[in-house]
Amino acid sequence: MDGDSSQSVINNIAVNMLARDSMYLREEMLKVSPDIELSQEIDIEGESVKVDIPMTVGFFWPDSGR
Repeated sequence: MDGDSSQSVINNIAVNMLARDSMYLREEMLKVSPDIELSQEIDIEGESVKVDIPMTVGFFWPDSGR
């Protein structure tokens, strides 16, 4: 291990990690991971509705003229 960042070493550590260490790691990752809200509240005919914003390839490259 000692500074070895090869994929096989990382996989071995992840597979053999103790449950309490895994739980701690997941909690810490949640603290530092950005949270993106992919829903928006909109008004349709006077009624407030919460809709999800689809994050697909079409979001970044919409079909132009199709």
